[in-house]
Amino acid sequence: MHYYSNLNENERQQIVDAIPLITLYIANADGNIDTKETAWSEKVVKFRMYDGPAELNEYYKQVGLHYEERLNFFTAFLLKNGKDALVSELEKLNSILAKMNPVMAFELYTSFLSFAKHVAESDGGFLGYFATGPKEEEMIGLPMLNPIK
Repeated sequence: MHYYSNLNENERQQIVDAIPLITLYIANADGNIDTKETAWSEKVVKFRMYDGPAELNEYYKQVGLHYEERLNFFTAFLLKNGKDALVSELEKLNSILAKMNPVMAFELYTSFLSFAKHVAESDGGFLGYFATGPKEEEMIGLPMLNPIK
């Protein structure tokens, strides 16, 4: 993926790991991992492999290569280290996004926000209303990430 060729291997992996981290951040909103949300997140990843800007299609293909494995890894990480450690991992994205082409960083950031919203809305609601609770509403804005405009 040429748009982050200036990143080192660790930073590239962190960008790819953003999606399973966001999934768990949202799915664990109430302190219990919601399996409906984690299952839906995998479907969203697969859908995004072929829909949207070409650069993001390639990004989601990279995410999808080991998505379930990374989701399981970070689930164990979350259970062992807690939500604050998960948030710390997500905060690392700020310095990485700052190193990227601003247009691509913006595309990724908005994709992260959209992904969080899709995961949060996957479980609950009545006829599409009240799909997210107040806690999830606060969380889908990914407050640990610096806004990119």
